[in-house]
Amino acid sequence: MSHRPTGFHPVISWYRNHFTSQIQRQGGKITLCGHAILDLAPTASIQLSSELVIGGNLRSGSQAETFLKLRENGSFQVKQRFQLFFGASIEITENACLTVGKGYLNTGSSIMCTQSITLGNGVFVARNVYITDSDHHALLNVEGNLCNPPSPVRIGNHVWIGYGAIILKGVSIGDGAVIAAGSVVTGNIPERCIAAGVPARIIRENVSWN
Repeated sequence: MSHRPTGFHPVISWYRNHFTSQIQRQGGKITLCGHAILDLAPTASIQLSSELVIGGNLRSGSQAETFLKLRENGSFQVKQRFQLFFGASIEITENACLTVGKGYLNTGSSIMCTQSITLGNGVFVARNVYITDSDHHALLNVEGNLCNPPSPVRIGNHVWIGYGAIILKGVSIGDGAVIAAGSVVTGNIPERCIAAGVPARIIRENVSWN
C-alpha cells in the first residue's frame, strides 16, 4: 500500500479514477495532491498500470500548480509508480505518446512530448530540467518542406538527470548514466557514463550511482 502524499485529495482522486473516461485503470490509479490541474482532450488517454501522483512532495503553504495536459489522441502510459512533484508540468500534443516507468519529475521540471518520449525505471529528474522531442516551431525550406521534424527521446533505466539539465530531441541516454547539472544534451549518451557541459560530453565512463 503506497503512502498518501501531502495534500492528497481523496474525493477528487476517486472521482477522476472512476468517472474520467480518458483515464484507463489497468491495475493503477491517479492520485491528485495540492494544486493539480488536468487538461485532457476528449480523445486523449492515460493508461495506468501503476500509480500516477500529480502534485506530490508538496511543501506546506506552497501555491505551485502541477500541470498535466494531453491534446487530441495524446497518450500517457504509466508502467510503474511515477510522481510529478508540485510545480512540475507535462504536455503531450496531438498523437504523441509519453511512456514512463518508476521515477519522478521534480519541482519546476517540464516534459514537452510532440511525438515519442520514453523514460525507463528508476529515472530521477532533478529540479528545473527540460525534456523535449521537438523544436516546437516548424522550420521550412524554400520549397515549403519541414526541415526540423521531431525525433524520439529514449532515457534508459536508473538514470540521474541533474539540476537544470536540458534533454533535446533525438537523444538516447543509456542505463545507469548521469547527466550533470546545467548540461544540454544534444547527442546520445552511452550507459554508465557521466555527461556534462554545453553541449554535453562524456567526462567519465563505467560509473555506478546510488
